[in-house]
Amino acid sequence: MASGPTALTVHCPHCEEPIEVPVTARHLSRTEVAISVDLGSAREHIAVHVPRLITDLPPTAR
Repeated sequence: MASGPTALTVHCPHCEEPIEVPVTARHLSRTEVAISVDLGSAREHIAVHVPRLITDLPPTAR
């Protein structure tokens, strides 16, 4: 496995839109590799599908 940054593509199970997720691999030794996955782009996309909760009452209900 080569070290360095790369990316993987996953598809949103809700809307099937492709989401690119950055991945970095780093060799710790000849037999160990540390893999870092940045889920920020996936979290941002998922936030589009999460309904917003409104905690304020509308003016007519006050």
